[in-house]
Amino acid sequence: MHESMKKSYAWMLVMGLFIVHPALAQETNALDFDGFDDKVTVPGASALITSGTGISLTCWAYPVNTAPAFPDFDGFAGLRDDFTADFYLLQIAPANTVEGRFRNSSGQAFTLAHAGLVVNTWQFLALTYNGSQLSLNINGVTVASTPANGAIASNFVDLFIGNVYYQGTDFLLHGRVDEVSLWNRALNPNEISCIYNSGIDVSDSGLQLYYKMDQGTGGGNNAGITSLLPSKGSINGALEGFVLSGGASNFVTSPAVGTTLSATLCPGEVYTFNGQQLTAAGVYGASLPSGSACDSVVILNLSFSSVNTQLSNTGGVLTSLAEGDYWQWLDCNNGHAEIPGAIGQQYAPVQSGSYAVEVTQFNCTDTSACAEVIITGSAEAPVQGLVKVYPNPAQDRVWVELGREAGSRLLMVEDAFGRCIAKVRTSGESTVEIPLTGMAAGLYVVRARSAGAEQVLRLLKQ
Repeated sequence: MHESMKKSYAWMLVMGLFIVHPALAQETNALDFDGFDDKVTVPGASALITSGTGISLTCWAYPVNTAPAFPDFDGFAGLRDDFTADFYLLQIAPANTVEGRFRNSSGQAFTLAHAGLVVNTWQFLALTYNGSQLSLNINGVTVASTPANGAIASNFVDLFIGNVYYQGTDFLLHGRVDEVSLWNRALNPNEISCIYNSGIDVSDSGLQLYYKMDQGTGGGNNAGITSLLPSKGSINGALEGFVLSGGASNFVTSPAVGTTLSATLCPGEVYTFNGQQLTAAGVYGASLPSGSACDSVVILNLSFSSVNTQLSNTGGVLTSLAEGDYWQWLDCNNGHAEIPGAIGQQYAPVQSGSYAVEVTQFNCTDTSACAEVIITGSAEAPVQGLVKVYPNPAQDRVWVELGREAGSRLLMVEDAFGRCIAKVRTSGESTVEIPLTGMAAGLYVVRARSAGAEQVLRLLKQ
């Protein structure tokens, strides 16, 4: 959205009220004018405002001319023949000054000038005439007004965008324009404020022309585009002078009108956006018609976040390759039941089986495929009397309890890669201490060997 339009969207997400559209194929664009020969002409547009109760002209404008001086004024949009039909918005000198003018069919002109324009900034401009008063509004606030009278009767005056014509001279805009609208009634201040904050309701009967500039690819090759197409109305605008390629004199990416929010779709999830079940990443739009000139528009940028569920299996020790936030190891042979306490990046099963890990990464959770682990030796020929390793988890030392009938044993502590970190040979002791000082935190294997038999226990070092 334009920077000044950042509003809370929470109140908008009311189930059942929005019209939700599928993913949009086009970017939100504006039209960039180079100030030399770029202009848009909408022929005979004045015929659309001759039978209404007033006139309104609105647009988003981004002027860049820091020193406008005649004849280098910058026209944003409007009608002008200097005789019977003027209704336009124009940047004049000094650079912070915007001029709005209404000239009736009798040739009488009413002019407003306000020093509130900001160069190199998006701002919303609105000029309205209600039959008795001409008003200028910037960013949803009325900044100037003057009594006015009469009407425009001419049916043959063109609407200019990025230009205002004056007695043989084009006041060509150096800057950008977006969301140009022409109405055959006067918008009231509340409606203007709503449009500024949310967007235009194209179903409003007073709206005669509306150009969103959302054509082509922002900053891309748009050489095949010759006309500016209306989102409301039936008169195309003729594009003149545009390069239509690159970051200037072309359709360019612009902040969206309305409220923009972003969300992440996790693997296997369904994202609910105003009652619609979304399963694919994309850009989605929703609108809430207010019944009076403006819509509440929400644009959802839905991205997909993948989770790394790859595993390595080294020496019977499983390692999640995800740099995640949380891990929970699962027993695949027990309906993927959670294994109590197995919440680290590594897991060393104490018995053969099939295991998986549930990884939480980037606020998304996904589960790996099951990995088979075969523990050899311990089941077929266990070491006589080996009871337990404690404490487990351990910190600086651990005790291995061998039982009262323990004979000569070789005790080894191996890391996840099968490397021997510590080795102790016993000679009949029932309990043996193994120091863990200097060992990194993680999972280890304690092996007890005797006469060709082996038993394996898993140890967690903190």
